[in-house]
Amino acid sequence: MKVSVIIPAYNSEKYIARCIDSVLRQSLEDLEVIIVNDGSTDQTQAIIDQFLTDSRLRVVQLPNNEGIIRTKEKGVKLAKGDYILFVDNDDWIALDTLEKLYNYAIKEDADMVYYNFYQVIGNIGYPQPGIKEPLQTFKDHLTDESIRSIYHCTLWRKLIRRSHIQAIDFSKMPSINYWEDWVVGVLLTLNEPKIAYLDEYLYFWNMHPESTVGTIRDRCTSDIIQAFDFVTDTFKELGLYEQYKHTFKQRLEEHTAWMESVKEQNLKCANEMMAYYQKWIEAFH
Repeated sequence: MKVSVIIPAYNSEKYIARCIDSVLRQSLEDLEVIIVNDGSTDQTQAIIDQFLTDSRLRVVQLPNNEGIIRTKEKGVKLAKGDYILFVDNDDWIALDTLEKLYNYAIKEDADMVYYNFYQVIGNIGYPQPGIKEPLQTFKDHLTDESIRSIYHCTLWRKLIRRSHIQAIDFSKMPSINYWEDWVVGVLLTLNEPKIAYLDEYLYFWNMHPESTVGTIRDRCTSDIIQAFDFVTDTFKELGLYEQYKHTFKQRLEEHTAWMESVKEQNLKCANEMMAYYQKWIEAFH
């Protein structure tokens, strides 16, 4: 099998039909679609059921809301394709996305293929490059760039060789809904993956009021702290922390500053983030 598409689903009744339809109508037919429904309480599962006549669709229902990292872990464990693409349940992809990404991955013998996307606000798609830096610069500083920017860590922004992501132990990761892609995305850089970049716009990132992006919600700070501690502790265990500690410092400074700039959304979370940052900086050496 060429590609496994993993769709984590939770309370996405407004958007998931379009998402699933865009995947099942791909020009590349040698694929499987794994939907992990994380205890949805709306009509998400009923909508998914309408697509079950397609034998390429596999559905896993988790009885409780276990969190996005656990849904992605489940999908990765079940995947059988040579490559994996994650698609968020409120987004969609162009109908030739998998064919183009897979063929390019084979041509370049790549572990990860980055590509461009549209940021959709309302009914308007704004083109966004998959890699903002020159490709060789990005390759030479892959781990630094990934630590520094969640932009590069988002899992749906790249086709990933299955063996490469299955080498990561998801079970040790905290059960978080924020920064989970940052955790996985940074760890994906540690085994010297071969990177390729396809300069085509293939993914539609749907920005809407229910999206977690750009908002501060009650568990946001707790999740971010757990993510940051897990990754820095992992780097310490691997003997890599000293090499990247200043990049971690920059990431934490920039995020804390952003939370301060929008703290009217959730003052409690912003204050918790500032307290963590101040404590972390005091111990930095």
